[in-house]
Amino acid sequence: MSSKSPSVAAVRGTTTAPDRRSWWGGRGLKTKILTAVALGVLVAVVVGLLGIRALARSHEDTRGLFTHNLLGAGALATANEAVAQSQLALVSHSASLDAPFKAQYEKDFADAATRFDGALAAYADRTVAGDQRLVEATREAWATYADGVQDQALPASTANDKRAYFAARDEYVNPPLAEVRDMLGTLTVAEERAGEAAVAAAADRYESTRALLLVSLVVGAAAAVVLGLLVARSIARPVRRVTDSLAGLAAGDLTRSTGVRSRDEVGRMAASLDTALVSLRAVMASVVGSADAVAASSSQLEAASGSISAAAGETSAQSGVVAGVAGEVSRNV
Repeated sequence: MSSKSPSVAAVRGTTTAPDRRSWWGGRGLKTKILTAVALGVLVAVVVGLLGIRALARSHEDTRGLFTHNLLGAGALATANEAVAQSQLALVSHSASLDAPFKAQYEKDFADAATRFDGALAAYADRTVAGDQRLVEATREAWATYADGVQDQALPASTANDKRAYFAARDEYVNPPLAEVRDMLGTLTVAEERAGEAAVAAAADRYESTRALLLVSLVVGAAAAVVLGLLVARSIARPVRRVTDSLAGLAAGDLTRSTGVRSRDEVGRMAASLDTALVSLRAVMASVVGSADAVAASSSQLEAASGSISAAAGETSAQSGVVAGVAGEVSRNV
């Protein structure tokens, strides 16, 4: 009987103590899952904030390009139109012989001068690329030009003195006018270059921001995937070990412990199963010990029964001898 029963050493087995040093293993399933979800949300928030920041910078670049470059270039274009308008008014004044028309052309020149002053002032307020000293020099050259027209050219034209008009034009009008045109051209080129530089800078920022967004998205997604795999692994592996231990228990193997060391819900379930296996092994060890004791007692009882049978036979034989002797005695009497 004892040869068919499992031994006490085989039944007792070993258990695995929980690993108290594992921080991640000690977290609950809810904490692990929420951590993975929180990481995904964090990635989305970071990418979103970077995108919003990129949009804000793009808006600032666009507004700066519009305010400083486009409006500045528009102000310079208005100034150039005012210069052309003033020239047209001066030429029309000199060509006209009708006093009312001459008065209208004088008014047109004054309007052109006012328009030029306003455009140059607007440019000076908005420009970033333009040299303020050059702007001031342009204003001074325009003032010299306007004074030459109003003090020299227009009076000669009003008097229909062509010789005096052309002399005034060549001496007092054309030189400062050429300076005005040259300086306006220089300012226009500076604005064009500044606009091109602003567009290039915006493109560079776009490329760097896009690269940053892509890197953040890839790194965040990879971190989320890694954390998700860790969570799935921390759940699937202990469950698989518990399943194997239960399969062994169903097959009668009480030595197959789970070996799970985590302290989450699955780890506590595995620890309870290991405790149950220890208790079952202890019970089975007690049963095996009792079975061995019963087997030994049975052997002793069998031996005692044989001795009793032998003594009974011997007693029967002695009784026969005694009976024979008694019969012999009876016959002799």
